Amino acid sequence: MYKKIFLLASLMAASNFAFADSADSPTKFYVGAAGGYSDANGYKEPLLTWTAYDETSMSWKFFGGYQVNEMISIEGAYNSLGKVTGTATGVGSGETTSNAWVAAVKVSPLSSSVISPFFKVGASYLSGKQTAGGTTKKDSSAGVYYGVGIEYAISSQISAALEYESFGKVGEASSLATNMYQIKPVAYSVALRYKF
Repeated sequence: MYKKIFLLASLMAASNFAFADSADSPTKFYVGAAGGYSDANGYKEPLLTWTAYDETSMSWKFFGGYQVNEMISIEGAYNSLGKVTGTATGVGSGETTSNAWVAAVKVSPLSSSVISPFFKVGASYLSGKQTAGGTTKKDSSAGVYYGVGIEYAISSQISAALEYESFGKVGEASSLATNMYQIKPVAYSVALRYKF
């Protein structure tokens, strides 16, 4: 929990810094939502015989930020990254769900254009929960976050984007794992942003 608070506090501090440097310019806050699909890139225990395994799922996120200048924005987001499901002989079925909080800097070198590529880099707090054989295991980890995409300005206030994001990893990639098995989720999404 304290790591989530740390990420949000970092975002707020960075926003205050942006206000100090941009006191003479109008505020450029924005909010948005996105939907798409995720790939968990889960560790698949090689000692088991899998009869079913699916690590892609629907995903979604809510995000908000502040545009510091034409090129740079500061952004925070909550991401629901779907789940991994699997069935193995002698073990039965199980699933792993995950979500992530993110604080990042977004750089849009052509933001004054109708179409602009962008990239984002920052920190993520990734949480996972694995349920299998009547046992539930949880794990969380802070790590590096990055994203790339392209944005289309529908109007001066509304834009749409295609985006790829990576959230780090959580869990153990080992046949001797005592924690949940590792996942390294990524997401592909379509986003809508409203600037005010």
